[in-house]
Amino acid sequence: MKRLIVCIIFCIICSQSHATTPFAPKVFANDSWALVAGFAWPDQNDKVLIIRTDRKTSLLSLAELGITSRDEMTTAGSMWYQDSIGYVTSVKAKASWPRLSVFYFSNRNGAESVVDMDTGKLIAPSKILNKTHLDKKTISEAAALLESDSPLERQKAAIHLGQLGASEYLPQLTKLLDDRAAYTEISGKTKRTVYYVKEAAEKAIESIKSKETANKSDSGDGK
Repeated sequence: MKRLIVCIIFCIICSQSHATTPFAPKVFANDSWALVAGFAWPDQNDKVLIIRTDRKTSLLSLAELGITSRDEMTTAGSMWYQDSIGYVTSVKAKASWPRLSVFYFSNRNGAESVVDMDTGKLIAPSKILNKTHLDKKTISEAAALLESDSPLERQKAAIHLGQLGASEYLPQLTKLLDDRAAYTEISGKTKRTVYYVKEAAEKAIESIKSKETANKSDSGDGK
């Protein structure tokens, strides 16, 4: 039934858009009690994300998710969920008891959205009491993609591990420097081969080492 709902909504969104090859919907969760799916094209009410549980169905727009940039709109739709990590989990939050079921989302720029599954409302990350645990789970979700057969998944892993400063995965990221997944970028008469997984790994390694240097500097200042 849940899959049917996803298909119906996707067909409606596609029929309202003018994209010839729209991005496929992104299913973040689909189990016995929770369905979370994102769409490249908003519906007529500007909604791009559906969260459905046995208690409530919520539709959220980019603005409601705290995502304001619409610069990456193509003929295939918005790229808001490309290279993103999203999952359903539980957290401890201020003024709540005992725990909340949430949908956690981090886009490729590191912007985070935490949605209360019961209310469909955003929770500020600063109100989450076990944020360190949440970051560790995000790192685990990203690290699981390092050995994926899909180059896009390996790229995603590098992006998020770099953002989170996951220095324990530097050896695996270093291996990705030999990754040969590529596409050809054409600008006028100039062609360039873009090794996108390798480039993501390079940026991740640089980011992690920069964070390590900054942490050492802060630690030294505190002596």
